[in-house]
Amino acid sequence: MGGMIRALIVDDEPLAREGLKLHLAKEKDVSIVGEAGEGRRATAMIASLKPDLVFLDVQMPGLDGFEVVEAVAHTFLPTIVFVTAYDQYAIRAFEVHAIDYLLKPFNGERFTTALRKAREEISARGSQESRTRLLAMIAERAGAAAHVQRFVIKSGEGYRLVPTADVASFEAQGNYVRL
Repeated sequence: MGGMIRALIVDDEPLAREGLKLHLAKEKDVSIVGEAGEGRRATAMIASLKPDLVFLDVQMPGLDGFEVVEAVAHTFLPTIVFVTAYDQYAIRAFEVHAIDYLLKPFNGERFTTALRKAREEISARGSQESRTRLLAMIAERAGAAAHVQRFVIKSGEGYRLVPTADVASFEAQGNYVRL
């Protein structure tokens, strides 16, 4: 497998980020390109850094891990390993859709398994299998909500959540949409 894997760590708990950094420090083929403590910053960093791999916490204030994936899915979707403390989130959705997930607290062996799967996914980038799985997860979540409650918009350098109830109309303006 050629080249360094560029990884981004996203977790609102500083200790969890430190733990992931310690595990990744042992890997010669992985460099950490950044870290974020909340979802909006994560979406901006994914868009600008275009990492190969993101360790993404599911439960975060603001945008959760699923909403981060939704926000970036149609522009740039890296390989995602979800990180969660709650296995009711993890087990079904992740086994169906994610390349892998880490259930906090995880051990070195479990981390190594997740990283191995991520390496395989990244080296087989031609296969869009995990992208397809993640897009299916987004579609399922959208269907479960019956209709979208809120959506992410790019505003200047950042991103904002806008409740659908706050929007009276959409109007196309060239490459932009006016709310």
